[in-house]
Amino acid sequence: MCKEISDKVSDKAMVFGDMNYPAIDWNTFSAPKHSEQFRDTCLDLFLHQMVTENTRGNSILDLVLAIHQNLVSEVSVTDPLATSDHNIVIFDLNTNFKADPKQKEKLCFRR
Repeated sequence: MCKEISDKVSDKAMVFGDMNYPAIDWNTFSAPKHSEQFRDTCLDLFLHQMVTENTRGNSILDLVLAIHQNLVSEVSVTDPLATSDHNIVIFDLNTNFKADPKQKEKLCFRR
């Protein structure tokens, strides 16, 4: 996973999902031996971990990693969905993307 992240990260990159590194302390960056490579990859790529609340039990397993902290805002953790044992992570993605207001041509198959 570390190689994939390293190969794909760009200036506006984000990585998010269940990473399963419960022992990394994202405040102090301390990590046990088996988690050091992932932690070091995130630090080397200047990825900021944005989730501050536990996402499964007493651990932060579901991460939102962004090169620029201003790409992500309003991160919150809510109750699990259905029978999942992970809480839902909700966040706003701040981009300059604007939808094209033009209506697309639609075919009328009745004619």
